[in-house]
Amino acid sequence: MLFSQIDSVIFLNVVEIKSIKTNSNLLAISASHIDSTHLIALPSLSINESIASLAGVFTQSPNNFAQDSRISSRGFGARAAFGIRGIKILLDEIPESTPDGQAQLDDIDFSNLHRVSIIRGPQAGIYGNSTGGVIQLYSQEPGVGPLISIGSILGTNGLSRHRIGSNIKYKKFSASAIYSHINYRGYREWSDYENRILSANFKVEINNRHRFKISIGALDNPTSNDAGALTLEEANTNPKAARDRNIQYKAGERIQQVKAGIIYHLSTSSKKDWLTIRNYFVHRAFDNFLPFAAGGAVTINRNLNGTSIDVHERFRLGKMNLHVDAGIEYEKQIDRRKQHENIEGEKGDLNFDQDEIFQNYSAYVLANTALQTNISLFTTLRYDRILTKAKDYFMQNGDQSGNIFNAALNYSMGINFKLRPPLHLNLLYSTGFENPTLIELSNNPSGLGGLNDALKPMRSQNFEVILNYNLPKNLIAKISIYQINSTDEITSFEIVGQSGRSFYQNAGKTIRRGIEFEVNCRLSSRISMNGNLTFSKFSYRDFLAFDGNSMPGIPNQQAYVGLDLKILPNLLVMVEGRHVGKYFLDDANVNETQSYFECNLRSSYRLQLRRTGIHMSAGLNNLLNAFYYSNLRINAAAGRYYEAAPTRHGFVGLEVSF
Repeated sequence: MLFSQIDSVIFLNVVEIKSIKTNSNLLAISASHIDSTHLIALPSLSINESIASLAGVFTQSPNNFAQDSRISSRGFGARAAFGIRGIKILLDEIPESTPDGQAQLDDIDFSNLHRVSIIRGPQAGIYGNSTGGVIQLYSQEPGVGPLISIGSILGTNGLSRHRIGSNIKYKKFSASAIYSHINYRGYREWSDYENRILSANFKVEINNRHRFKISIGALDNPTSNDAGALTLEEANTNPKAARDRNIQYKAGERIQQVKAGIIYHLSTSSKKDWLTIRNYFVHRAFDNFLPFAAGGAVTINRNLNGTSIDVHERFRLGKMNLHVDAGIEYEKQIDRRKQHENIEGEKGDLNFDQDEIFQNYSAYVLANTALQTNISLFTTLRYDRILTKAKDYFMQNGDQSGNIFNAALNYSMGINFKLRPPLHLNLLYSTGFENPTLIELSNNPSGLGGLNDALKPMRSQNFEVILNYNLPKNLIAKISIYQINSTDEITSFEIVGQSGRSFYQNAGKTIRRGIEFEVNCRLSSRISMNGNLTFSKFSYRDFLAFDGNSMPGIPNQQAYVGLDLKILPNLLVMVEGRHVGKYFLDDANVNETQSYFECNLRSSYRLQLRRTGIHMSAGLNNLLNAFYYSNLRINAAAGRYYEAAPTRHGFVGLEVSF
């Protein structure tokens, strides 16, 4: 993390991966984490940088800020035309994902992240709708760090990032505030980006039993231009070029957002959490221009809120301790969506106007117990009741208003065997449920308003075996083997003449099989290594003419290796390499990417002069100048799949703290 203090380098840090809904350590869940040691010296422009080292996770679009970061976890999320689908994102226990399952992370200052945890595979028994994976982001705690810090990053392709932060702590009150401003010209034409973030966190401990955490934030994103995707011939001829229609129609987006969240914890006399109440609210104003005329100017005014109440209790059953966690949640999202003619970047006549509403009522229970000293068991059960509806205000083509009701009962079961210290064997079964998002339902191939009621929720079953080997401060290794069977997989496609807008359909059945290897080891007192290797095969079943084909957008092989070198007491050098195998770009498996290898070099140095700290960092990304595509648009019309990644590019950073 560029602006965090680097007093020492911790190569291995054994962290219990916990759900925010339970005090129990869910060992049977396939989870991984990255702490602040591995987040330092990053430009911190997107979440892609923070999670690139995780097995089973594939990231795209770190440089197209109009499309936003795209993440898939074991294939979930691969269909997203922009942003993140099918994976739940939380920041400091408050959802970044909308209730209907979308996520755009342009309101997060990634340089302030302290830790990242990911739970892979369907987790609807715990987290409900659209949780083919869960990514938990944790900011630096309020009051931790210097009183004032001022820093800047300058880099190639017109990158500049300026940031000021402050921390205060007085008795049982602590607070932090951050302002960040990014300007980026971009590697390609028409890819300018400007973003301003203001956020603050407050923590109040009234006494040993009562504490509050409050977070507020504001986002102003006046410019995110979309260079668009090219054909293979165009991308090879001039990879920096923008698609001509994207420039003609001023493709891109503008966003303003405010967000507030509050969490209350009530602890028992033994300081264990007994009751947790969370509440949050978000207002987001979104303007988007797409590279075509009919309905190509889109505005969305979004309001969403959520409330959850969780109770954590322990019981004694004979010689067994039973941990039970139960809770209820309510989430609501209202999108007022309007579509106008796009007259080369200006709004023309209105041709679509409706309210789109998503409501979810849910309840869950988790139980965790040790059957013997070497065997533990957990199980979860969750019920979600989802109502989506549209209220049509554009009556020229009739009233398209309508409702869709879905309900889901999901569960998971896991057992953990302590074979012999430090070896653990975990067996896991879990289910998944993914309701179509409001955008997916309202982008109706018929061209009418309302909702596409032919689009069904996706349901999944996950079978997994996990072998963990943990030697604190020496070696952490994991092997995960899984199979996920899904029905009504939601896939995207484009229509000729509307390239840039995605439509959606169900794809019968899919089978996902994979094996993931992870290792984190200490090679010497100054050198540590972390790496992973992923093999997977995701294929369609009973889907039109594509039966047996591979699902597009997901590489069958991935590999990552990173070395942390403590050259001097305060100088850390990080070298990382990532291999991404071939994958298909369409359901027909006609178009395929080439594999590539990307190498990055980063360094960070800290100097303390009395009460003044000086932090310096530098890096070179794509060190070997590989040519590859950082974003590929799946099932795109007219073969416009390709967005080239930047060639070799670097940055330098400086921060002064008091």
